[in-house]
Amino acid sequence: MTPFPGGFDRFPQRPPSEVEWEDLLLRLEIAPRALALAVEDVGGRGASLLPELKTAVLSDEWLGQAIEALSEGRPLARGGDFLLQLPNEHDVGKRYLVAFASRRARNFAMLQRRGINVWDWRAEVDGEPVTMYQLVSAVVDADGERLARVRQAGRDG
Repeated sequence: MTPFPGGFDRFPQRPPSEVEWEDLLLRLEIAPRALALAVEDVGGRGASLLPELKTAVLSDEWLGQAIEALSEGRPLARGGDFLLQLPNEHDVGKRYLVAFASRRARNFAMLQRRGINVWDWRAEVDGEPVTMYQLVSAVVDADGERLARVRQAGRDG
């Protein structure tokens, strides 16, 4: 399970209109709350969910770096070495959820405050050309897949 989305070319390079961009931003913004509710709904399930929660944090740490790189047109790699600073929560799962929410809020703000100008941002990720719309679409798609796995863990567990 990689925390870094790929297959960017399965998404259009630009949104058809502002409506689709706003919808995508809304989905980006609500993902931490949806993940927290899904974890709560499955009863926390402790350690079995930790890989998914850690992946969410890593993915958004990478997303923050990707947003900066695309804004400057710099190429970047799909992965990297990240030093995660986690909040001081007793429960490890809660640490990951809080860290994910914090990083996602930061990334959302970085995109939202720049308006539709971000549509023109593009760069290469591991040699694959990608636009901001494709990148955010892939991240939101990965969020949905993560939610499905967490919900499935609740059914299986």
